[in-house]
Amino acid sequence: MHKEPDYLQPLVDLCIPYVATSYKNLDNIYQWKIPTKVPVPFKQGAEPLWIANRNLRAALSKAWRWIPEKRFKLTRWYVSDWGRIHTNADDTLRYYLSRPSEDLAGGPLRGVSTWSKILALQDPDHYQSYDARVATSLNALQLIHGASPVIVFKIPPSQNTLISEFRFLKRAVSNAQNDFRQKSYATYLRLVERVAAPTRVPKDVVEMVLFAEAGQLAKEAIEKL
Repeated sequence: MHKEPDYLQPLVDLCIPYVATSYKNLDNIYQWKIPTKVPVPFKQGAEPLWIANRNLRAALSKAWRWIPEKRFKLTRWYVSDWGRIHTNADDTLRYYLSRPSEDLAGGPLRGVSTWSKILALQDPDHYQSYDARVATSLNALQLIHGASPVIVFKIPPSQNTLISEFRFLKRAVSNAQNDFRQKSYATYLRLVERVAAPTRVPKDVVEMVLFAEAGQLAKEAIEKL
């Protein structure tokens, strides 16, 4: 029986050593600051920012599961205050909260930076956040290493100047498999799982590595393009 080619394996092979190395440097490269006021009991100490953010996310997920009446408040804070996405109307957040996780994960990518955060809040064992930085890292890593064809991960709009510049330049890449673009989130989840297993880096931390390295990878890719 003819076996379908594993189109994802070359990218997995690129990501495994990169994530394994960057994971050891997360103390220095992960710089996402936590807001002063948080909606759950949480105390930030002297731990590195990536660990503090991870602990906070765990506390938020626990509260989301056990205090249903606070779910909308937690969601809005998680997306807007912590995630710094301020463009969502309350009705939009309520719509995402009303949808089954499988429908969001397998549906259109519109709003993915928001609804993937909500999925990661609801079920962090199965879903990870997907945004412009994560997508940029995956695209840039392939371009830097001359991958052909490139598996295109759709890059949502970003307020970061460097990420936005890369997002614009990437459109000129001609050897991209654009048919994968609308499957970006499902492909991303499979990739994270396949990178996490051999590296023994937790899936949510794989996402943190990709998030933290986006600026450096975008810079290198722009220079190469």
